[in-house]
Amino acid sequence: MKKPTHSGSGQIRIIGGQWRGRKLPVPDSPGLRPTTDRVRETLFNWLAPVMVDAHCLDCFAGSGALGLEALSRYAAQATLLEMDRAVSQQLQKNLATLKANNARVVNTNTLDLPQPAGDAASRSSLSTRRFVKGCWKRRYNCWKPRDGWPTTR
Repeated sequence: MKKPTHSGSGQIRIIGGQWRGRKLPVPDSPGLRPTTDRVRETLFNWLAPVMVDAHCLDCFAGSGALGLEALSRYAAQATLLEMDRAVSQQLQKNLATLKANNARVVNTNTLDLPQPAGDAASRSSLSTRRFVKGCWKRRYNCWKPRDGWPTTR
């Protein structure tokens, strides 16, 4: 059987909302696998009643598919967390292309963030597993009660 060739950078397509049909570049990065259109469609159909004016945190942004889809569907704001610098830079460019002034990218390791407190705990959190063994177990060990969650304001 022939191995599929990896052609480098790819694209994601926004599937709903104000940017429906827009295609945005995604850099070539090991382990980066955008959430499929079908999964996003199902997820955002479930979230539709609460998406407008939501404050979203895309914990392992990667391609930005979830955070960008939320913004396209009129989330009030979104913070996209991504630890890979090149991927973060592409996310910044994609936000600029879309003129998404209600979003920001934070180049950080999500597992190093403090535990949410107060209002932050009730915000929408969008994340996909990061293909790192034990990632979620480590998350609970790493989040310590400290002040300050990233916000877009």
